[in-house]
This record gives sequence, structure tokens and C-alpha cells, in this order.
Amino acid sequence: MDVSEIENFIHLEDGGTSRALAGGDFDGDGRPDVLNILPDGRLVLYRGNGAAGWINGLGQVIGSGWNGFSQVVFPGDFNHDGFGDLIGFLPDGRALLYSWKGTGWG
Repeated sequence: MDVSEIENFIHLEDGGTSRALAGGDFDGDGRPDVLNILPDGRLVLYRGNGAAGWINGLGQVIGSGWNGFSQVVFPGDFNHDGFGDLIGFLPDGRALLYSWKGTGWG
């Protein structure tokens, strides 16, 4: 499954109004994951199972308030701690780093 197929799957689930963030291994288990920002600002993690599927197809809400960003990117393990990180860009141009610690934001 390539990125466009993943994004299409997620967009179909919520009517096409979410923002899928493709990246890589977010949770540090060695398998690719997908993040999705829902219209209400919830950040949902879809953990990959390593076999072109999901550990839990419903995803796991790991944050809220993400709809305030004009753009969010998943640069991978930005701070080299073994877990994926996110960078959110505010409308005024500021960039904020969000470091994931495996069980929560650090």
C-alpha cells in the first residue's frame, strides 16, 4: 500500500476532510505508521502491523487541538530518541516541535 492508498483509505473514513500525515515509524516498533488529523483537531495514530495492514484499524487518539496549525509535518525521529516527532506550523509562521515519547508527548 503506497501513501496515496493510505490517504484515500483515511479520507473515505471521514468524508475527505481530514489531513493524513504519511511518514514512517512513529511509535518506534520498526513498522510504518500513519497519523491523521480529524476536522475537530484530534490526532489519530494508525499503527502499522508490518504486513500492509493495521494493528487497530480504528486508530488511537493521541492528541487534540491540532486543527490550529496551518501545516503539520512528520520529519521522523527529529530529536534522535527512537520515536517519531511532529512539527506544527502556526498561521503566524512559528514552528513548534512535539516530541513523542512512546506513551505521550514530551
